[in-house]
Amino acid sequence: MLLTKKLLKKQKIHFTGYGMKDYPERLSYLADAPAVLYYKGKLPENYCPAVAIIGARMCSEYGRQVAAWFGSKLGEKGIQIISGMARGVDGWAHQGALESGGRTFAVLGCGADICYPAVHERLYASIEKRGGIISEYRPGTKAKP
Repeated sequence: MLLTKKLLKKQKIHFTGYGMKDYPERLSYLADAPAVLYYKGKLPENYCPAVAIIGARMCSEYGRQVAAWFGSKLGEKGIQIISGMARGVDGWAHQGALESGGRTFAVLGCGADICYPAVHERLYASIEKRGGIISEYRPGTKAKP
């Protein structure tokens, strides 16, 4: 698929690259920092605290409650939540942040234009509005095991 500015704009996908003004500063310190990022919504703010919440896809009810509670409480305090939008802990952490009015960012293992897993369609749309969907993979790239 040939990526053009017109196609990216149509899909509401933004693009940044290593060394560009809007590239996340925290990533630039990594030895294997992604060369490019595609995103919908926004990128995490450089000078705002952020926490990654990740965990089991097949979590217990207790795991769901704790992930949502941490996402909510940290979100209330203005701490950005960053996770993978996977089933289980990741999704519940995003949901907790959204319910508290916090900002949350999903880092996907597929193109930013693909909601994966598909069961998170509503979550994907909410994250895009109140945070961002981020991927280092070109739009159209499907998730692989």
